[in-house]
Amino acid sequence: MNTKTLKTPYFHNFEKAREATLTLLALKDNLTSGELETLEILLDKSTKEQLSESLQDAESGRFEPLGSILD
Repeated sequence: MNTKTLKTPYFHNFEKAREATLTLLALKDNLTSGELETLEILLDKSTKEQLSESLQDAESGRFEPLGSILD
């Protein structure tokens, strides 16, 4: 079994993500349902990518007004 220590530039990011996950697990019981829903959305990779793309589209003027979509 290889027991080398992980020495990549991503190791620090991994540790930060691990610490954040542990913090969120500890706080989970104190979050409101709205905060939990927001957290689930932000942790969903596909949804996060769609939100990011939508924000980029809006910033560059590529969007359709909501009124025209709902009509």
